[in-house]
Amino acid sequence: GGRWSVSTSALGLQREGSEQDLARVSLGAGWQRRHISNQGLVTKLDLSTRGDFYETNDVTQSSSTLNDKDQSISRGFVRGHVQTSYPLKKPLEKADVVVEPMVALTTTSNVDNNSLVPNEDSNEVVIDALTLFNPDHFAGYDRVDDRTHATYGLSTGLYGHNGYNGRVFAGQVYRFDDEDNPYSIGSGLSEEQSDFVGQISTQLGERLALDYRMQLANDNLASRRHEVDALTKLGRLQLGGRYFYAGAIDSDNEDLQESREQIYSSARYNVTGDWYAKGSVQYDLSNENEGLREATYGVDYAGQCLDLSFTGTRTLTRDSSGDSDTAFKVRLGLKNLGE
Repeated sequence: GGRWSVSTSALGLQREGSEQDLARVSLGAGWQRRHISNQGLVTKLDLSTRGDFYETNDVTQSSSTLNDKDQSISRGFVRGHVQTSYPLKKPLEKADVVVEPMVALTTTSNVDNNSLVPNEDSNEVVIDALTLFNPDHFAGYDRVDDRTHATYGLSTGLYGHNGYNGRVFAGQVYRFDDEDNPYSIGSGLSEEQSDFVGQISTQLGERLALDYRMQLANDNLASRRHEVDALTKLGRLQLGGRYFYAGAIDSDNEDLQESREQIYSSARYNVTGDWYAKGSVQYDLSNENEGLREATYGVDYAGQCLDLSFTGTRTLTRDSSGDSDTAFKVRLGLKNLGE
């Protein structure tokens, strides 16, 4: 019969001197239901509403179009989101083939003062196979994806009876009203038709797990974002790697105004019984900022009832993004209770 939910969130930021201060209170409510028809259509309906109340002091001009440094802003909106998929399965002798077309329609009331609210959340918007069908692609509360858009995609997979599998996904977002688009240029959602999002992944037991995610420009298929993750296990040794590339975004954040390219590698070795040694490095491949960014080392214990982790991290940053530092962390986890 569906599920009701209510939520509340509060944020207070107090900065030194004449820097921007902010207080926010948000109240929301929603109703969700998932229905499977006799014909096999899987439909998810999500109805929600939210109100936000802001009190700001010493507002920076980069985050507001108002001349007044002190503001009191309130806004509210209602949203409807319906997503339908039609999974089709074809059994074979040693595997199953699954093809699943998906489509969603999201409509949100117009938020007139969306750009007047200072944005304390992340300036980066990530669209991939996991987030493409979200009703809102912004992180946090300060920005709202309003008006109406449709999302469509196709997922296919080959699932072997021995546990091996391979999957492919492709999708896109279409905005019906491109006026007052809240997304930054380069985010992949700033135009009427979003960038194309794709994913190719495979799992060959413990031998190899490979995942490739891409974001291509809708007009010329130029590369906007690429991520490749690989994981393999060789006896007691587990090796992992990641390559990441993201194009520049027209954002107030200087770090996002230039393309980013990084590579990450990790290793974990089962020393004896439940004890593991681990290490990882993250290297920046950007022309202007090439160099080591982070090195991690430590020891893990994974018991039947208890997890322990001792980790040291050395972070190397640029002057514009903060000071380099070294951190040592201890984590304790109790199975089925938390950590």
